[in-house]
Amino acid sequence: MPLTNLSTRSRQEVHDWIAQFQKAGDSLTTTDLDKFYYSGSKFCYANFEQIYGLEAISDFFDPIFKLLASMHHEIVSFDVVQNTIYLEATIVYVVSGDPDEKKIKIPAAAVFDIVEGGESDGMIDRVSIYLDPSEVFSRVSMVAEKKQAV
Repeated sequence: MPLTNLSTRSRQEVHDWIAQFQKAGDSLTTTDLDKFYYSGSKFCYANFEQIYGLEAISDFFDPIFKLLASMHHEIVSFDVVQNTIYLEATIVYVVSGDPDEKKIKIPAAAVFDIVEGGESDGMIDRVSIYLDPSEVFSRVSMVAEKKQAV
């Protein structure tokens, strides 16, 4: 779902694009990532190294998605300046196999630079996602330890 001509889009159109982007992630699959990323996309998540390209981004998410029973994003606010989207959101995670199905709510921010023009017009050129996922990974470890103890 390319977001061409970002600077001329209505606020509702940008909101809808963000919601579709989040829905793709919330599906816990990588099947729709190609609607947003292309071979030249740059992706940086939390304190992980920046990665490049659709294939590497898919490879990054595959093992993470397998750790989760669910994930849900909510838009808090966003702004657009030229070809950049600044997003504040909350993400609610439930770890796969968690007997308590504890909902872990984490604040997050993201900065998206959108390609303008050319073959990849409207695709994500670069995205940096700022959050602290340590509570989620701690819960993953706790659930794994409980499974081993049984």
